[in-house]
Amino acid sequence: MATMPTSPDFASIKVRKRFAVAMAKSPISYAQQVQKRPGEEWVIEASLPPMTESQATAWVTWLLAQQGMYNTFNLDVSDYDAGASGETTVAFRLADNDTGWDIGDAKIFGIKFNAFQAQ
Repeated sequence: MATMPTSPDFASIKVRKRFAVAMAKSPISYAQQVQKRPGEEWVIEASLPPMTESQATAWVTWLLAQQGMYNTFNLDVSDYDAGASGETTVAFRLADNDTGWDIGDAKIFGIKFNAFQAQ
């Protein structure tokens, strides 16, 4: 597992918890039938700020080392899990196999990527 760069830190990171809940809704009465299944997962949308060329190279190298959805990386989500005590480290996979990051663009616009919890 390649080590995630630490600089620069995320400009923003949106963390969501997705639950396996199915709902059917009548188009006539709007009555609802809801079923909760046991599945749940963390989902993240990460944004990195504009960075130097060496920082961009490190981040792009790390992202490419993920090989799309193949490899996993760990991220602490304890700040987002109110019920957790202590550190909650979750394994994630990139949400896409597309590896279109560009070092030149990263120097101006930063980098964005999405990931979901590895099960």
